[in-house]
Order: sequence, then structure tokens, then C-alpha cells
Amino acid sequence: MTVERLSAVHLIRLYAGYYANPTYEGEERMKGRPIFSGHFNNGKQVFYGYHWLVRMDGSIERLLEDKNIGWHAGNWEVNCRSIGICLDNDFTDSSPSDLVVSSIVKIIKENYPQIQPQNILGHREIKPSTTCPGNTFLTDWKEKIIKNYE
Repeated sequence: MTVERLSAVHLIRLYAGYYANPTYEGEERMKGRPIFSGHFNNGKQVFYGYHWLVRMDGSIERLLEDKNIGWHAGNWEVNCRSIGICLDNDFTDSSPSDLVVSSIVKIIKENYPQIQPQNILGHREIKPSTTCPGNTFLTDWKEKIIKNYE
């Protein structure tokens, strides 16, 4: 998926729905207003929900700066104090390659060395109703991330 398509998907799935029906007290004024993410890349507004994107070849793309709040956890309070790492594939019933896992570890080690292993969480651990990051995360590749991070 291109980052432009990812931005468009998040505009529709995340931002548009919220601007149509804001749920946080004090944000009712947003209803029906022009959508604004506050996130820019090369002078253009973007709607990424994540800070990082890991491709299947292990390459890494920075989407949002850490100072920007992404819409990745399914819980606004968690979004405000965390970063989101997205994998460019569907791992509902499979695990990413060791190359992809090592890229995730690299992001964490190089950018967030203060993070304690118990604070590395998958989307489903915050929002149980989602399948993301997949059925094998808790039984397989989360352990690989933590083992290689420590």
C-alpha cells in the first residue's frame, strides 16, 4: 500500500467518522466542520494513524513525528502516550518474518530505548474487539520482539 493510499484510508475510516460524530466532551463543535489532522508531510496534510510503517522487505518509513498523536490504539488516552507501528500486511492468522520482527525491534531500540518490555502492546491488548495485530501476536511474535529487545 502506498503511504498516500494509507492516508486516504485513514481520512475516511478514522477522521471522517469522528468529525461526523465526535465522542469526547468539548469536541461537539467539530461536528460538520472541515476535517483537519494537524499532521503534514512535505507541505501536504496527511491522515496517518501510525508513527511508523514496516514493509515486508524490512524497510521502515516514518509517518508521524512522535510529537503528533496518532489514531492507532483504539483508545484516545493510550494514543496520547504511545506510538503506533503498522505492518504493511495482514497477519490475522500468520506471523511476520524474522526480518519484519527485527525491523520492529530496531524502531523500538533506536527511538524508544526507555520503553520497558511490558509496555510493548499490540492493538488487540488495548482494544479487544479488533483482530489486529493478529491471532499469533500474543502466542508467537510478541515474544520474539521482547526477546530481541531485551
